[in-house]
Amino acid sequence: MLKNMTIRVRVIAAFTLVLCAAVALGLFAIQRLSAVNAAAKDVGTNWLPAANYLGDLSQDFETYRSRQGQALLLTGEARETMLGKMQGSRDAIEKDFANYNATVDSGEERILADAIHTQLIAYYEASKPLEQATAANDVTGATAIYLTDMQAGTDALRKAIRTDRAYQLKQGDAAAHSGIKLGNTAMMLIMAALAVTAAICVVIGFTMIRTISLPITRMSGVMQKLADGDTKVTIPNVGERNEIG
Repeated sequence: MLKNMTIRVRVIAAFTLVLCAAVALGLFAIQRLSAVNAAAKDVGTNWLPAANYLGDLSQDFETYRSRQGQALLLTGEARETMLGKMQGSRDAIEKDFANYNATVDSGEERILADAIHTQLIAYYEASKPLEQATAANDVTGATAIYLTDMQAGTDALRKAIRTDRAYQLKQGDAAAHSGIKLGNTAMMLIMAALAVTAAICVVIGFTMIRTISLPITRMSGVMQKLADGDTKVTIPNVGERNEIG
């Protein structure tokens, strides 16, 4: 078949095969690296921000809780200032939860997020008697509410946040390891694809040498023999429908 193909067609076919192999390798590399990027993106835009928002939520809640305790011991303008700071902490808590809630997916994560929200609402409700006792200057009653009645709700909210943060870190770690595994697999597959592409190029080069370079060399040798007067020499490639023939 190759003997009846012109050199131009052979060269074009060879370059086309090399180009196709290079394009296929490039597309394959892009596909594998896209999977790695997706895993990295999942860690960077989902699990890590979610864990960070929960950390902010935990910190702001502890600040809110601390300021509630401080307000018990203050009077007059100092108490009003502390109440303003308490409201600021509560606003920060709401903002932290809203930021976190935007990253939540369905399933187990949604259950954990709903548990935090439920405990937050319960804590706010439990804070109302504390606020009333504080406003009435009932330090003893307010202290009892703060240290006793509200403690179970405080512990429940802390536990809900810790459980969710542990889930975020676990999933983020799993996504990171998945990305590493994908990267290692992609590297091995790309190296294998490079080897296959190199083999294709070697085969193409070998074929070009055998079908173009060697026939031309043989023809040059025959022409030299003819020039030397050897008219009985066998002419190669006679009958081939190409430039050499």
